Amino acid sequence: MRDFIRNDLEHELKIQEMLRRTIDRAHELKDYGTAEVLQGVLIDREDFGYHLYSVLEDDTLIRGMEHLISRHDNIMGDGQVNPSNKLQ
Repeated sequence: MRDFIRNDLEHELKIQEMLRRTIDRAHELKDYGTAEVLQGVLIDREDFGYHLYSVLEDDTLIRGMEHLISRHDNIMGDGQVNPSNKLQ
């Protein structure tokens, strides 16, 4: 899962860089309407990139399940697995 999100973040950063270059080009051409629209798109993309990064930072995908696998307050239990349980 982390690899998928990391890959999405990498591509998101490339899209953001391309948008910045396009915005600069629109300013050079004095096309301020296009630049304004693209700046709005860039803000949304940067927000999305921030959320992708926040999932990856500090190993949140593991930390979020810590209560399942730690010895202390382990809600899964440390006992034997019941083979008759259809979920196993």
